[in-house]
Amino acid sequence: MISFLRGIVFECTEDSVIIDVNGVGYEVMIHQRAFARLAEPGGEICIFTHLQVLENEFKLYGFLDRKELRLFHTLLQVSGIGAKGALNILAFMEPEVFYRAITSKDEKLLTKIPEIGRASCRERV
Repeated sequence: MISFLRGIVFECTEDSVIIDVNGVGYEVMIHQRAFARLAEPGGEICIFTHLQVLENEFKLYGFLDRKELRLFHTLLQVSGIGAKGALNILAFMEPEVFYRAITSKDEKLLTKIPEIGRASCRERV
């Protein structure tokens, strides 16, 4: 398991960051909200990771703090939510806001998350 990466931001793409760790470039998928908090290319970064192993590929997902990583892991256990859906939720709101919306059954806020429909929200909440 790769728990975290510490290195230099090499490049940012549309949905990922490439991190140079001692001369090895790791592509890490991140949510859109994280881009605003990233260091510029050449700057240092420490990112917590989740390694997804699929039949024909490995993907690293990255998070700037452990709260986001924990929520990501929790969301992966929900039927019908995959890694992309979990990242989409994290792109839309902070973990604390998401937890409050779930505990208060704030359907209005939850259905504002792109790709989360009203019907699926009722099934999951």
